[in-house]
Amino acid sequence: MKNITTIFTALLLLTLMFTSSVYAADKAEKKAKKKMASYAQVIKLNDAEHEQVYQLLLNEQTLLKAAKKEHKGDKKSFKAAIKPVKAETASEIEAIIGSEKMEVYLASRVKK
Repeated sequence: MKNITTIFTALLLLTLMFTSSVYAADKAEKKAKKKMASYAQVIKLNDAEHEQVYQLLLNEQTLLKAAKKEHKGDKKSFKAAIKPVKAETASEIEAIIGSEKMEVYLASRVKK
């Protein structure tokens, strides 16, 4: 009986861990898709550009999540940690879509 309880507890823990990791991935994807939609609303991207930018945004969300976990409770160090991540992502996106499209996108964000 004790073995069955131990096995059940282990399976329950594994299920909870898997569910939480899937939820975290879904959250990162959701944020990346939302940001991708803001790019797509403002500038026209071909399929290759769209996929590359989306992958960069998804990677950015993953890095931001890791930084948030690492700097939990310290907003100042969190902001300092994410600044280079955001700058790198922006420069990579600009390299993909070009400086003209990036300027149009950034100008649209200023208007908000």
